[in-house]
Amino acid sequence: TKEVKLLSIYRDTYLSINGKYSKVNAAYSWGGPELAISTINRNLDLNIEKYATVNFKILANIVDSVGGIEVKVDQSILKNLNAYIKNMNHLNGGNSSTIKSAGTYTLDGNQAVAYSRIRYTAGGDLARAGRQREVLQKIFDKAKSNPLKMMSVMDEVLPQIKTNMSQNELFKMALSVFKYDIKDQQGFPWDQKEMKYYGTYYGFPTTLKENAIRAHKYLFGTDNYQVSDELSRINQKIIYRAGY
Repeated sequence: TKEVKLLSIYRDTYLSINGKYSKVNAAYSWGGPELAISTINRNLDLNIEKYATVNFKILANIVDSVGGIEVKVDQSILKNLNAYIKNMNHLNGGNSSTIKSAGTYTLDGNQAVAYSRIRYTAGGDLARAGRQREVLQKIFDKAKSNPLKMMSVMDEVLPQIKTNMSQNELFKMALSVFKYDIKDQQGFPWDQKEMKYYGTYYGFPTTLKENAIRAHKYLFGTDNYQVSDELSRINQKIIYRAGY
């Protein structure tokens, strides 16, 4: 269909990671992208096979390659944004300037990554995931309007990407990006209960089953999706532990 749908999974979401229940972001730290993908597949009844994972430097390079992205900066995030910009200059190298006041700016690579990382403001990780999708959308739109700039950085970026796809597959995807449009972007779970469990805050899906059904409707247009037995067991365990 040439139509792309983005789905963020919130980092604090309480899910099963090979039978051990924790925040979903633990999967990547415990077992890299392979465990992260298998965790997503088991908890959402998906069959993802391919992955590509990037770091802060690659994302900054891509933003710079398209000439920056235009973002509206709200006063409420200014302090956090500037702290992250300084951190990105330290991590990636560079001297990207801080933002003095609210307004609309063209952010360079380090500034855009900093914007993507803001979490300790209103909306927490849900708002951060939204900003991450916003940055991806703006990169996508800018790249389509100036493909030569985007392609100029591919030789530098592609070797740095951790993936189970070949360089040839990645390059073909990069070439075809101009034929696609991002149709929608949402976050998972849509409904959750944020609460402490043994002293740690989690986002408990309410319920995992209902959110998984909604994910299949959103991603594939499937009506009345019937979840697997394994997902049903995970769902019941989460309900029991959350006490709802």
